[in-house]
Amino acid sequence: MSSIARIAKKRVEADVLVVGGGLAGLMAAIRAKDFVPRVILVDKAKVGKSGCSPFAAGIYNAVLPEDNVDLWMKEIIEAGDYISHQEWVKLHAEKSFSIVRLMDDWSRRYRLPIFEKDDSGRLLRRKSRGHVHSSHLVVNSLPMLEVLRRKAIEKGVELLERVMVTDILAHEGCAQGLVGFNYRTGRISLLKAKAVVLAAGGCRFKSIFVGHKNLTGDLQAAALRAGAVFKNFEQANSNTCYKEFDIHGMNLFVNVGGKFLNRLGQEFMWDYNPVLGNKALLSELSVAFCHEARAGRSPIYLDMTSAKEEDKQLCRKILPQTFKAFDRAGVDPFAHKLEWVPAFAGTGASIAGLDIDLQCQTSIPNLFAAGDMSCMPSDGAGLGGIPLAFASISGYVAGEAAARMASGTIFGGKEPVGFEEAVHHMIAPLKRTRGVCPDELIFLLQSLLFSYPVGYLKSATSLRHALEQLEEAKNKVRELKATNLHELVKANEVQSMMLIAEAFLRSSLYREESRAYHFREDFPRIDNQHWLKWVLLKQQAKVWELWTQDIPTPFHRPSEEFSLPRGVRRKG
Repeated sequence: MSSIARIAKKRVEADVLVVGGGLAGLMAAIRAKDFVPRVILVDKAKVGKSGCSPFAAGIYNAVLPEDNVDLWMKEIIEAGDYISHQEWVKLHAEKSFSIVRLMDDWSRRYRLPIFEKDDSGRLLRRKSRGHVHSSHLVVNSLPMLEVLRRKAIEKGVELLERVMVTDILAHEGCAQGLVGFNYRTGRISLLKAKAVVLAAGGCRFKSIFVGHKNLTGDLQAAALRAGAVFKNFEQANSNTCYKEFDIHGMNLFVNVGGKFLNRLGQEFMWDYNPVLGNKALLSELSVAFCHEARAGRSPIYLDMTSAKEEDKQLCRKILPQTFKAFDRAGVDPFAHKLEWVPAFAGTGASIAGLDIDLQCQTSIPNLFAAGDMSCMPSDGAGLGGIPLAFASISGYVAGEAAARMASGTIFGGKEPVGFEEAVHHMIAPLKRTRGVCPDELIFLLQSLLFSYPVGYLKSATSLRHALEQLEEAKNKVRELKATNLHELVKANEVQSMMLIAEAFLRSSLYREESRAYHFREDFPRIDNQHWLKWVLLKQQAKVWELWTQDIPTPFHRPSEEFSLPRGVRRKG
């Protein structure tokens, strides 16, 4: 046995292994336990407390029995400029209410309310970002995660916390195991399972916005290296945020009367979206902000001074972390307008991610993906409440599908291929006494991606230049050093972010039109004649392959061959 093999002092085997302790991962683990005896849930931090699920800002988009399903589906499909998977939109509509009832039953059992209700006990509904025909439920995210954590433990799901998974060991088209390390003890683990559900979120590049800092695309990068197929990587998401410090809650803020103003005091979003105005989709807000800045009308402000007292209290109840930050800073967001900026969110809460089918199966047979790990096919452009609902639905679907596959599988006797190589690569920064600190490369990467010619108002020139800069930055990865386990986490995170950034830039260069989150200044229109397609991508032996697939339109199809994209002025 080699010295590296002896380092792996923890070997774990499970029927189903779920990576990611947010809403999608917890739901997958709970559902999988209905079918197989041993389910292990691995999290980079603490299950139910890390990632973006605890900061989900109070919105959950579900179809209730009284809703018009056809109108709901049409709104989602049109909001995404027809890039969503329409069969998944239908599946979302069919399953959402049953999942809501399930979680509501659990919440009553544990006496922790998840969904807000009115005085008659009916689910409270509001309209926020993008809603015209549909509405969203108001959800309490912290109790929701606590309820699911308790349910998972009660059912016998084993929790493996503070473990950063860095690699998927794939051989002959099958995932054989995962490699990770505990960043408190230094113990390296080999994790084997008959089926794996990846639910660890997307890559948010440590951007501003609460909950972004540990979402660095570790598992998306690992799946890329393992040869999995990804979809829509050009569709990097962006939220908007208070300039001074990380908060969340924009959906509720515009719901209670918040409005966006430019430097001139103009409520400018009505010029970009005459129907929705300040409740416009995320896919148009940030691009519109950039256009206003380019025209000399920045900074941008959020003005919530017209909010009613009951709405102020609702915001405080649903967004406790945000208002703790405001209170500590001595800021009253309802008394003064706040400077507001784009918050680059990468593949988090976006439609960029692992390509999955209706069972959440990826292109690797025993590997499943749920939540932000996947291409979130039932969304399109940030309609309020879809990501959170999709996380619970896809987690439920993936957990069941993975468990059914595992129940008919027998563990093989062979050791996973590539374990020693993965461990060497993982711990290499600890062996260097000189080199580059992870923070230096993180800042370099953020400076590159967060600029508006790369992250928002793209062009072939800006994207090619960014790829050249990224190539130079990648050369410094070989010099990454870590003086402790905390820095080792960062060193592995920055390598993951580098890979996701390259996939984003290559896909953005490939799609020669504007659609949903993707805006190209040199192709400033939606082109349904040539680009009603998904862009797919994979990496094989470090060689990138990109291709397209026609988007099926069984329920709704665009009526125009060409149209204006999001974030472009319709008036003035």
